[in-house]
Amino acid sequence: MTLPASAPAAVTSVAHSIPWLPAEASWLSILQGCIPVVIAGMVAWVGWRQLKTARAKFNLDLFQHRMECFNATWNVLSEAHHFEEPTKCLEAFLDMIPKGEFLFGADVARYMNLIRENIQRSRTIGALMRANSKMIESTEAYGARDALGKSTVALMNEQQEIVKWMLDQALPCKAVFASYMSFGNRR
Repeated sequence: MTLPASAPAAVTSVAHSIPWLPAEASWLSILQGCIPVVIAGMVAWVGWRQLKTARAKFNLDLFQHRMECFNATWNVLSEAHHFEEPTKCLEAFLDMIPKGEFLFGADVARYMNLIRENIQRSRTIGALMRANSKMIESTEAYGARDALGKSTVALMNEQQEIVKWMLDQALPCKAVFASYMSFGNRR
C-alpha cells in the first residue's frame, strides 16, 4: 500500500522511522493490527480474574460447609449431658456425619463416628439406668435391689466417663478440624 501524495509528512516520516514496518504502512493499518491484540489481552485478563473469583468462591463455599460440620460437632460435644432425648443439636450432628467424610476425609469421619458411638453408648446407658431404677422400685427382695443398685452405679460411672470425655474434646476437636479450616488449604 502506498501513501497518497496528500498524506501528511508526519505520517510518512513515522512509518519510515520504524525499521520493521514497511514503508507504505500508516497509523491506521498499525492501529487495525493492534486493536485485536489489545482486545484479546483484555479478554484474557477478564477470564483470569473470573478464574480467580471462581476459585475464591469455591474456597468460601467449602469453608462454609466445613464450618457448618465443625459447629455441629462442637455443639454436640458441648451438650454431652443432654442426650436422654434427641435434640436438634444431636440431629444436626448425625446428619453431618456422612457430609463430614465427603468434606474432610477419613480422619475427621473416624472422629465424628467415635463421637456418635459415645453418644449412642451414653443414651443406651441412660435407658438401662431408667429401667434399673424402675425395677429397683418394684423389687421387694433386698438382694435383688442391691444387685440392681450396684449395676446402676456402674452404669452411672461409665456414663460420667463418657460425658467427661466428650466435654474434654474441645481442644482435640479443634485440632482435628484445624488443618481443613483455612481458606488457602483445600485438603
